[in-house]
Amino acid sequence: MTTATKDDYRVQQPIIGRLVEELDPGYVAEFRPSNDPVSLEMRVIDPKTGEALYASSGFWRYGAIADKSPDEIRQLLRSWGAGRQKIQNP
Repeated sequence: MTTATKDDYRVQQPIIGRLVEELDPGYVAEFRPSNDPVSLEMRVIDPKTGEALYASSGFWRYGAIADKSPDEIRQLLRSWGAGRQKIQNP
């Protein structure tokens, strides 16, 4: 059995998901599957309609956010959601 480290997606996705729900109640983080398990690409969606509120800006490495505090991750999420224009579903 392998132990997940703090920069592992299995550790980071639930943290990011909780912060998204805190900042945008009623919305959830949807993580795009990747062939590269260290890259993060996500969008925040309305689970009832599938409509996306905002998305990450490009690819991020889980390791790049692993050392950030919850407040720093909240700020990153806010910057991605600046303007709050609903985006087209791919």
